[in-house]
Amino acid sequence: MPKIPLHTPLFVTASFLALVGGGTVAAIELQHKANLQFAWYVHSPKTGGGSLLRALRGCIKCTDAANRGPAGQFVNEMDQVGLVPSASMSQLAGFKEEACASMVPHSTSLKCTVTPGGSDDNVLCKKGILTRTHHWPYDLVGKPLESLVRNAGYLPVVVGSTRNPFTYYLSHYFFALESQHRKTNSGKGGMPKFGPEHDACVPVAERMGDACIAAFRTGLRQRMLTKGPQWAGMQHYYGSNLSSVPDWAWVPKENIGPSIERILERIVGRPLDEDVVSCLRNRLTQKRKGVIGDLEAARPYYTKELIALVDRVDRKIFERFNYPSLSTG
Repeated sequence: MPKIPLHTPLFVTASFLALVGGGTVAAIELQHKANLQFAWYVHSPKTGGGSLLRALRGCIKCTDAANRGPAGQFVNEMDQVGLVPSASMSQLAGFKEEACASMVPHSTSLKCTVTPGGSDDNVLCKKGILTRTHHWPYDLVGKPLESLVRNAGYLPVVVGSTRNPFTYYLSHYFFALESQHRKTNSGKGGMPKFGPEHDACVPVAERMGDACIAAFRTGLRQRMLTKGPQWAGMQHYYGSNLSSVPDWAWVPKENIGPSIERILERIVGRPLDEDVVSCLRNRLTQKRKGVIGDLEAARPYYTKELIALVDRVDRKIFERFNYPSLSTG
């Protein structure tokens, strides 16, 4: 009888035995052919990731069977496998690891270890890199994390999120503006400090006014000169040409609920539990208009010149995700 590979998770052995309904030999033969998936979410800002993360944290626990199956598993937080996001999270991670250690396959292969000198050389274990927002740069976090997962015997799968560029720029502008005016938040939303003309957009009730619309147009031009287009930002999180995310693992903000259900089912290799589906749907139900409504609501903010600019700089996003443009609507 062939030996079971050391990296084979026990829960997968049991799952394959149940599926084939045969003896131990049949299950072992399948183990040698399996590419078990180890999946996690990376959050590109202003693509619905905040809502998605809250839903995943509230609906899927590491101690539940809902996040694993014969094809692999989805991990909400890397502290569940010993990768502590920061020193401030160490106590929280401690009791999570105790509860999750037996449920997350080969957590020891991914675990941060402290050297006699009191530090861990693994870049992922250093303070502040694995943030709770999951804004994880690909070069800094994605590559070393994928390497750890492969070395542990799994196929890494990154789940990513997208958004139509026209609604993305509008959302990011207001977010950055609010961040700069929020006294309790020193962050600027990733944008240079706005001038006083942008104060017209601070009151939500004034955002459809001429002064705010003009300020947004100025802000968008400024963004293209400083921060760059959405396409560049997405590559920052998902690698060159968004290569870290499989084509089937994208969650568009415009269809966030059904998309994450489909993706999770493919990751684990079976239907999700009914209570998980119900929880996700309750938390991710779209209460606003759909993609066309959101896109049309953005139209007054764009001139023909800006529409042509967005079409050009984010052409790859429109083509890859088949997003409609204001130039064709």
